[in-house]
Amino acid sequence: MWDWQTGQVVKTLSQPDSIFDIAFNRDNRWLASGADDRTVRLWNIEAEQVEQSQHYNAWISHVAFSPDDELLASSAGDNNIPLWNIKQNKLVTSLKVYGDLVSKLIFSQNSHSLIVSSTDGSIRIYTVPTGQLQSFLVTGKPGNWLSCEVKTYQCLRSRSVTDWFISMTIVILILLLGNLFLYFRFYRHPLVVALSAQNSDLLTLPLPQLVAANQLLRRTHQLKTILARCQISPTTFAEAIAFTKSTPLEQVEILVTRLNASYQQQHRDLFVIHLPDDFPLNLASCLFYFPYFDKHPTTILQELEWQEKLRWQKVVIITLNLEQQQKLRPYGEDVTTLWVVPNASELTRWLLSPNPIHEFAKIVATQLKVTHISPYQTQGGINKKDLFFGRTSILTFILHRNLSNYLVVGGRQIGKSSLLKYLDRYYHDQPDITCYYLSLHSENIVEKLAHLLKLPSRLDEIVTYLVSTKQHHLFLIDEADQFIQTEIQQNYPTLTCFHNLSEEGHCYFVLAGFWQLYQAAVLDYHSPLRNFGEIITLAELELEACHDLIVKPL
Repeated sequence: MWDWQTGQVVKTLSQPDSIFDIAFNRDNRWLASGADDRTVRLWNIEAEQVEQSQHYNAWISHVAFSPDDELLASSAGDNNIPLWNIKQNKLVTSLKVYGDLVSKLIFSQNSHSLIVSSTDGSIRIYTVPTGQLQSFLVTGKPGNWLSCEVKTYQCLRSRSVTDWFISMTIVILILLLGNLFLYFRFYRHPLVVALSAQNSDLLTLPLPQLVAANQLLRRTHQLKTILARCQISPTTFAEAIAFTKSTPLEQVEILVTRLNASYQQQHRDLFVIHLPDDFPLNLASCLFYFPYFDKHPTTILQELEWQEKLRWQKVVIITLNLEQQQKLRPYGEDVTTLWVVPNASELTRWLLSPNPIHEFAKIVATQLKVTHISPYQTQGGINKKDLFFGRTSILTFILHRNLSNYLVVGGRQIGKSSLLKYLDRYYHDQPDITCYYLSLHSENIVEKLAHLLKLPSRLDEIVTYLVSTKQHHLFLIDEADQFIQTEIQQNYPTLTCFHNLSEEGHCYFVLAGFWQLYQAAVLDYHSPLRNFGEIITLAELELEACHDLIVKPL
């Protein structure tokens, strides 16, 4: 309720559902409200609370007080009009109005009559409180009325309502034709029909068509359903639409976010992309080049061939200009070049696919030499998780037990380093374990340990530090043979310390080597490596792992 002079809200009354009509009584002490929840409420305005409420079988469209404040009338969606005595809180009578919905209620000034108008153009006058129908009026054209007395059925000034019927018929036809036009314009549009039949086609639509598809699917209320079936989030789809109108900087930000990569801008249209460690191809970095939309393809080729910053780099050329795509694509498919040119459909899959890294890898793999991007690693331990295969039983044996010592023995290039690096990756995220990987190419392990722990190169200080810390330490020591040979010659000074630290639970060790490690652990009865830890002998890969090694990286 507002103070109309100051524009301030005086009071606010709330109820659970939509309110369709309100009415004040004569002295403005009471307010009646009719609502969609089929309830009439009588509010005490000063107390701001409901004093009475009546529930009906249909939603309440109108309410009205009699001028003497004796009665409250309300109309419901079922065309019943109950009359309630407010003071006695009881139903006096209920009127039934036949025909269209009631559009207005009003009492006469003397409270003896109730006037009811309907949406069919009629006005009925009832006697209060008996509810007897006195008379009714029916409208014709503006200014012409049909007035009838109920008892004698004598009417005055009769006019035809044919014109009204014709007008309504014309309106209905116009609405019908409009709906038919919208149906064939949108719902039967070839793009909507195709996407409705095959939702996955959305992933391969060229980007300009994707913009049109967005507008059509929104109008036909099918966008959310198709996106859900294609496993595309609304945010991802919105970014793909925005990509078509973005600057190169905005476009590269969208793409590198999809790749979980990072970038450095070299020029307005040139960016250095640093790909994540888990990228499935041997491609740590490349260039993203966004040529100007109106630049001629020949000029772009000249830049690629002669500009020093483009000439010897792997370059991904990203353009929405169809002519540029068509002219440059053959040079991308020529694997003798270092250029990659995604076409319109590939760009869409890259922007929308649930696995964008895989989609980008497919684009690159089809347009560059295998030797340039081969994921296989032929030297050292395997650094990428996706390229490690097999050793399942050994890993299960180590990882599903409490920390312990192990001696990994095997021939050259059998996978010892790869196994230790796998353990390093696994324990890297364990909060209660500090893991260190050391590859020994000399016999001086003390210097390596001191460098890792940031301590002076003295064994006693290293031991003191490891004993004093509460954290568990795991040392993965690779290429240990030369160190073991020196230890054998010096009567095992360092390994004895390792043995003592391990027995006291301060540190654990996994040593990997070949003959010297095996000799010290098995053949030398005075070696501290006897009973130091379990010996794990690496042999050939499992058959299934050999198959995965061949197939999965490619």
